[in-house]
Amino acid sequence: MSDKAEQEGEAAPLRFDRAEYQNEEASSENSRAACTLCQQAIEGEYYDVNGQIVCHRCQPALTESLEATPGFEGFVRSIMFGGVACIVSAAIFWGFTVITNLELGLIALVVGFLVGKGVAWGSGRGGGIPFQLLAVALTYVSLAMANMGFEIYGSHVNQEIEPVGLFDVPFLFIAWLIMLPVVVFQSSPISAVIHAIALWQAWRENSPLQIDVRGPFRTGDAPPPPSE
Repeated sequence: MSDKAEQEGEAAPLRFDRAEYQNEEASSENSRAACTLCQQAIEGEYYDVNGQIVCHRCQPALTESLEATPGFEGFVRSIMFGGVACIVSAAIFWGFTVITNLELGLIALVVGFLVGKGVAWGSGRGGGIPFQLLAVALTYVSLAMANMGFEIYGSHVNQEIEPVGLFDVPFLFIAWLIMLPVVVFQSSPISAVIHAIALWQAWRENSPLQIDVRGPFRTGDAPPPPSE
């Protein structure tokens, strides 16, 4: 019985040397890590900036670039990108409803998402209050355009209603901009809530960038824990 136990013990010895080798390998990999910006092997200290490993030489420049505001040019680009997204998303909302003959208010969430992303792309994802207000305004305009499109389409389909003429469109659009919350809420309170969530979605997509700088760490140490 004792001989068998001794044989089993010999067959599966404790491998402290293996655990030590793995630790050495992890440290070696960490020491060979390359900076995300300059692609040079990291020696000495390094930082974790928003999940990106950078050397101590590149960290100040990366942090400064992340903290920089998009400026006037970024705001103009946001108007352009957001304006295109505003028109496209209104066409998607209108087209889906007309083709399927389904009044699915959840499509309004797609409008908020697309417009919010468009503004964010234009700003370089810098975000901030001006861009959030722009995203909300363009989302509101897009929703008004889609609802105006429903009314124009219905006036041409329903023979009992006088069709909306071309010269009536600007005045109708202004009316929808003013009356959109009231009309949507009266038609369906749930749809009004969905429209409000769409506006919030556009606002959230352009929240200011949160910069998380951790370090310095030293090569050879255990990798930094993931940020919460």
